[in-house]
Amino acid sequence: DHALRAPAQLVLLDELGSGTDPAHGAALGAAVLEGLVARGAVCVATTHHSPIKDLAATRDDFEVAAMRADAEGRSTFQCDYGVAGASRALDAARRVPLPDDVVDRALQLVGDDRARLDELSDALETAAA
Repeated sequence: DHALRAPAQLVLLDELGSGTDPAHGAALGAAVLEGLVARGAVCVATTHHSPIKDLAATRDDFEVAAMRADAEGRSTFQCDYGVAGASRALDAARRVPLPDDVVDRALQLVGDDRARLDELSDALETAAA
C-alpha cells in the first residue's frame, strides 16, 4: 500500500503476479505496474506472465528485457533489452523428457497464436545475440 502512494521510488518486484490464478495474477500485476509508474516510481519487475510482458512491450514508458539462454535452455546470465523472453517450459519438458504426446498436447493447449509469438520472440532473441 505504501509503495502505491509514495512517488519517486525504486520498486523491485520478483515474479510479479505469481502465487494465484494466472489470469488474476497477470491482471493484478499489470495494474500494480501501471499504478506505480503513474505515481512516478521506477520499477524493475520479473514475471513469466505473458500479459504483463505484452503490456511492457506496448507502452513507451516501459522497457522489456529477457535473460538469454543457451541451446540447452540454461541461463547465460546475459540480458537482452527490447525483447520479451519466450517461455522455454515446453522445450525443457522435452529434455526431461516428458512423453512426446504430453508435450504435443501442451502445445495444442497453448494455442497457435501464443506459440507463434514465442517463436517470434525466440527469433528476436537470436538476432539480438
